Amino acid sequence: MKTAPRLSWSQQLLYRLFSLGLALLSLIPRKILVRLANPLSRLWWLLDKRHRDIAGDNLAKAYPDKNIIWINRTAKAAFRHLAIVALEMPSLLRVNKDNLDDFVRVEGLENLQKLLDQDRGYFFLTGHFGNWELMAIAAGLFLEKPFFVMGRAMDMPAFDRLLTEMRSRTGNRVIDKDNSASLVSRIIREGGAVGILLDQNAYYTEGLYLDFFGRTACTNKGLALLAIRHNALVAPVFSFREPDGRYRVEFYEPMEMERTGDLRHDVEANTIAFNQVLESTVRRAPEQWLWVHRRWRIMPVPENVRHKLKNYPGP
Repeated sequence: MKTAPRLSWSQQLLYRLFSLGLALLSLIPRKILVRLANPLSRLWWLLDKRHRDIAGDNLAKAYPDKNIIWINRTAKAAFRHLAIVALEMPSLLRVNKDNLDDFVRVEGLENLQKLLDQDRGYFFLTGHFGNWELMAIAAGLFLEKPFFVMGRAMDMPAFDRLLTEMRSRTGNRVIDKDNSASLVSRIIREGGAVGILLDQNAYYTEGLYLDFFGRTACTNKGLALLAIRHNALVAPVFSFREPDGRYRVEFYEPMEMERTGDLRHDVEANTIAFNQVLESTVRRAPEQWLWVHRRWRIMPVPENVRHKLKNYPGP
């Protein structure tokens, strides 16, 4: 389980300032804060050439049939969406059972019920789409059962502690991604649930080089490996921002893992299936995904281990 790191005096000061600022901002109605998304995202677009170029390049290569007008419009919309997600963070302190309908509505409850009816553990497959932080916090309320969220520690300890506390406020528990395999295995064996965001670039020791939007991307293989080993279901779940400002949380049909007895083949086949779910979801509302992330970055791999990696495309 992730434990709060000991903070230096400077980080403790930052933590208190962040906490106070977030608490004060949470007093402002969410709809008012979100109005700032247009000017803030335009300013971000103008000042941040690096992420502007990453988003534009990613979109152009993922959608080769689209013209530059569509690419720029979608990239700007993605910047605006991420600004909204950031501006909604203070309101996450106010989400509770009584006002949950003001934030989310749920579809696919029959698919969720299939999970709850199983006498085994399961994984939630999701990504940095919609408002993933709100979705996890809300799920802890309408599931009426805490689940575990896997994530990587933030570079700034003060903000990492604040974010961990926020993610845990409805009963969920946060797992540090590093060295978490044994803990996740125990949770699944005991019938628990673990949420994993699978849409970020993986390090070569953790990933497989597979197709995503027609390009080779290094995708983490841990989810497939653990689901196969523990006979666990994988349930895709995503949130879509709607015109009224709420999010539509969709539970997809739970996925049974392909098991042929050839572990290497099965891990690859199931990871391919996960990528296909992620891609089809992003295509439904591309402006709501994290295009500013270098998803297709191929990390350099030492010469002496390249032969171990199937279809390694790097230099």
